Amino acid sequence: MEPNSNLKTDFVFSDFLAWTLLALIPVLTAVYVISRSSIAWTVIYLVVMAACFAGIVYRFFCTHCPHYKNSGRTTKCIFLWGVPAYFEPRPGPLGFFDKFMVFLGFLIAVAFPVYWLTASLLLLLIYAISWIVIAAFLYKYECIRCIHRDCPMNRVPQQPES
Repeated sequence: MEPNSNLKTDFVFSDFLAWTLLALIPVLTAVYVISRSSIAWTVIYLVVMAACFAGIVYRFFCTHCPHYKNSGRTTKCIFLWGVPAYFEPRPGPLGFFDKFMVFLGFLIAVAFPVYWLTASLLLLLIYAISWIVIAAFLYKYECIRCIHRDCPMNRVPQQPES
């Protein structure tokens, strides 16, 4: 049986741009609602988001991904494009601590603006639905062709052994 030809072995800048524009919906919703109360908290939110994604998730998740290892000096990924590969690649499955840290990073990033969003149920709904849509699109369109075989979300069918 021939290898799965639908695997996404390389990303192009337009892949990154598409996912970034989709991710801007919840981020800009949060920025809008927080900035109505405080510019300082808005800056803190943006710093927390950067720390969670360019720090925690990048370190504990991305370093296991073949795209990270194969990108060279900067990453070329649908989530982080052009970010220096400042951590050593760690191929192989994520350990329990890695998974915990990734979950914690996402939880902090997503939960941070909820306090402000509860003042506007419509914005809270937009925020929640946009994160759900992002997760659903990733699961449906990216996880089925991902080369990161050790990712817990990978849905590429296993090739039978010959």
